[in-house]
Order: sequence, then C-alpha cells, then structure tokens
Amino acid sequence: MASNNPDRCAIVYNDEKLSFKELNEMSNSLAYFLRQQNIQRNDIIPIICDRSPSYYISIISISKAGGAFLPIDKKLPIDRIKFIIDEVKPKIILYNNTQDIIDKLDNENYNIYNLRNHNYSLNTDNINSINEPNDTCYVLFTSGTTGKPKGALISHFNIYNNLREFTKE
Repeated sequence: MASNNPDRCAIVYNDEKLSFKELNEMSNSLAYFLRQQNIQRNDIIPIICDRSPSYYISIISISKAGGAFLPIDKKLPIDRIKFIIDEVKPKIILYNNTQDIIDKLDNENYNIYNLRNHNYSLNTDNINSINEPNDTCYVLFTSGTTGKPKGALISHFNIYNNLREFTKE
C-alpha cells in the first residue's frame, strides 16, 4: 500500500492521521533502531502501549526487523505482566503512555525504550526483510490451564495461510 497509495490515510487516531508513506517510513526508522539493538529473527519484543499509531508502528517495525511482537494489555495485573516478560526474556521492551507500568517493572533487568523518544526522521528507507515463513510473527499469552499464562507462537506462514483461506471466497 505504501508504494501504490502513499498519500492514502492508513491510521486515524483522535486528531492524528498517518498516510501509508508516513507509516512505512516511521516503521522503517524504528526497525533500523531495533536491528541496532541486535534484534534478530524470532526475538520476542513486548509492546506495552495503548492502541495509538505507536502500537501499529511498533508491530510493523518489529516484523521488519525480524522479531516477533508480543502485545501486552496495559490493563493486566502487574504480576501477570512481569510473569510474561520474565518468560520471554526480551532484549528490549517498547512502551508508550504506560510509564506507570514501566515504573513497576524491575527496570535494571530490561532494556526499556519509550517510543515517544524515537526520532522517526532517521533511517526511513525501506529495510530488507530477514523473515522466513516459519519464523514467529507474534506471540499471544493465554490464561493457561495451570493458571499461569502460556505463550502461543504464530508464524508468518500461519497468517499467510489464514489470509489466503479468508480471501478465497
């Protein structure tokens, strides 16, 4: 969409609008930053933020960098958030508008990055994909039968297959 319809609106959030070109460039910028943080294929990166443009930019950026995104609902109890983060042992945690949650984490153990501090005007060129079809695209944690959250890994191929079936009709 970014190359075919760069000026079309991709995201509307409150009074903020982003075109496909802006979304692509901003996600490229953050993806380059993540690669500089040594993010590699299948690295799981938690995102703790509201459903603002930063959330969608993060999802796309993580995928472009080769990682797998892990959305964490900011409404979860802090003990559950800590458990999930301890399970995946991320190289970096991305956040926005959730400083209260970040303050409750054991910050010395994690590289925590505030998306508001990112300079989205740097490194906006398209980034080469390093993903393979069977790489993990995202992780969702369920309640688990034991009462402890359990992660489900979803691959790029799973998504492709699902979309292909969905568009057949």
